[in-house]
Amino acid sequence: MSYQPFLIAPFGTGLDTDMEPWLLPQDAFKQITNGHIKHGVIEKRKGFIEWAEMVETNTNLQIGAITTADPGVVTVTDASSLSNGQKIQINYVSGMTEVNGQEYLVSNVGATTFELQDSTGTNVDTSGFTPYTSGGTVSTFPGEPIMGIHLWVDGSGNRDILVFDRARAGLYQGVNRSIEPLDTSDIFTSGDEDFVVASDWASSSGTTSATLNRLYFTNGKSNAGGTTDGIRYYEANSGSPPVTTQYNPNINGITEIRGCKLIFTLKQRLILFHTFEGGNVFAQRARWSQIQNPDATDAWDDNVAGKGGFVDAPTGDHIISGQYLKDNIIIFMTNSVWLFTPTADPALPFRWVKLNNWKATDGKMASVGYDRYVASMGIRGIMATDGTDTQRIDQRIEGFVPDSVNKDEFGKVFAKRDYTERRLWWLYPDNEDTDSSAVLIYDEDSQAYSTYDIDLNVLGDGRVSLNYLWSDFPASATSVNPNNLPLNWDSAGTDGLTWQSFHLDKGEELLLGGDRSGVVKEMEFGEDDNGTNIPFSLQSAAWNPWTTEGKQAQFGYLDLFIDTDEEMNLDIHFYKDNNEDPYLKKTIDLLPDLGQVGPVVDVQIKSTPTDGVVVYSPSHGLSAGDVIYIYGLQGMRELNGGPYTVVASSEDPENRFDIEIDATGFTAWTANGIITRSPFTSTKAWKRVYSGAIGYQHYIKIASQEMDSTVRIHALMPWFRPVGGRSI
Repeated sequence: MSYQPFLIAPFGTGLDTDMEPWLLPQDAFKQITNGHIKHGVIEKRKGFIEWAEMVETNTNLQIGAITTADPGVVTVTDASSLSNGQKIQINYVSGMTEVNGQEYLVSNVGATTFELQDSTGTNVDTSGFTPYTSGGTVSTFPGEPIMGIHLWVDGSGNRDILVFDRARAGLYQGVNRSIEPLDTSDIFTSGDEDFVVASDWASSSGTTSATLNRLYFTNGKSNAGGTTDGIRYYEANSGSPPVTTQYNPNINGITEIRGCKLIFTLKQRLILFHTFEGGNVFAQRARWSQIQNPDATDAWDDNVAGKGGFVDAPTGDHIISGQYLKDNIIIFMTNSVWLFTPTADPALPFRWVKLNNWKATDGKMASVGYDRYVASMGIRGIMATDGTDTQRIDQRIEGFVPDSVNKDEFGKVFAKRDYTERRLWWLYPDNEDTDSSAVLIYDEDSQAYSTYDIDLNVLGDGRVSLNYLWSDFPASATSVNPNNLPLNWDSAGTDGLTWQSFHLDKGEELLLGGDRSGVVKEMEFGEDDNGTNIPFSLQSAAWNPWTTEGKQAQFGYLDLFIDTDEEMNLDIHFYKDNNEDPYLKKTIDLLPDLGQVGPVVDVQIKSTPTDGVVVYSPSHGLSAGDVIYIYGLQGMRELNGGPYTVVASSEDPENRFDIEIDATGFTAWTANGIITRSPFTSTKAWKRVYSGAIGYQHYIKIASQEMDSTVRIHALMPWFRPVGGRSI
């Protein structure tokens, strides 16, 4: 009997960890790492690029002068906290604005002065800069975990990005791709789980201006009457650096609000949940301000009609997390879920409605809102509530959370939607890890799950602040480059990027990530993690079309319908029965049929790199003057492409030939490569891998070789034929 094809496409099930492999749907996977399902296609995830690093400053690092000299010399109030070779950033300088937002190394540190060097340790010549006039701060890099990334909308509708670590806040500046420090002393004393929550406030009335635009935020701790923690707000001001303001509204002339766990705005009121009032903690309380202006006199007084008020949920559970649901707020407590909803009663404008007694989440940041429901992760699994019913939404991976997430560190789980890609991210500590080390991905269209290997602490929204033009990309290292764009730009791109890799439209939504070393990253960018390759892999379900007949199957070959790629190679591992070791491993390229001449087995740069390279390919059959293309090289990726003209070799011509090309700076060849006579044009292709093994079940593992290229698999088509009688 001839082999029969069994098409597996489109993909919609995704990760399924609940059943044995032979019981899974044929398009399911026991493991997907660094990939996801999108529109029925398996995709390797995109990477990230570093945006900016968190900074802080203090009163001792206020700048008094910067010389126009080689090297430039900076004078500060007190330089004793700095050391030679330390990385710094300069901000808020008037006059010599060329230094603002730039990173330097300090050298020759004195009592109040130091010299500027660039990242290579070369002195910075400021003699051509605009003369210094006044102001400025020296900022240092504390390397503390990022604890929050939030958008603030000003009175003109512009959106700025505020970044928080354990102690400070900073404002992202797109012009210099840097974070500017806010405040000159600590505003928080945050621990590992004290993530910053925030609420953007806009009002038509205020105490100091016609329009009040603020970002209220808190790390969830009480300030206990001190100057750190509690509730604070940011509003535009001209300080150098600007400051955030501690917010301790008074309730009745006696008791002040010293903090809260959660903060929202609803029905023109600022609403605080799980409050700290004086020396007391109210873990079931929601307290609100008067309409329009939380800064007004007696705005929080619950004894004055039309002012503030509060209502406690009738439960002993504690408030943990919350999310908007249309015109309501879903609140998750330690062992129950509640709806906080508006009423028509001006004396009591909100009320609590209990939805269920489920323990739906165990982390402040482990919930996320949608238009029709709110999803949350708890130690028992993943739930969703629509304001009436609460149900599990992890039917295919019910064991994932209890088996994969370290329940002792559940407070570090962090959920965020990627609105552009329509994916939900859950950062979580994997098993024995004490910090978030992996991501559970939920594709909103297919409702399929997968996983990423990324170390992040928080996620947040961002916006593109600049329109990039062709003229913004500098032609040389000496060109003005305020946006840190690639140098020596050409149509081929730099380091695997192209001009289209950069955001060209101001205002475009971004997904940002903050790590535990103080770095903010733009996610869904490029094909590598800031220069580190992304290892993609998956394991299929077990296949045997004749399982119900009790027959074994012979696996003839596997066809894959893929997006083509000039460089990427995939390793295909074949398994049968219950064996844990593959009986066969094959490597395939992702190229269409290009009239292959032969494989590349080695490439050597000549002793004088400008003379070109020597390519080794057994019995290639090429002659001098032949035009060829080379694809799929690992290591010497600069040579991928063409066209190249063959130069005959007098030494063993059957196995080698020369190419005249300037190979200066080329990396060393490491593996793979093919020689073709046709250029790379097709965008999709079928690739075939032969097997031949007989067994009662078959499955495969696919792993990308470590290259920063895309992988998109549209279909798998294994070919089988039944063999013999019953499979026992």
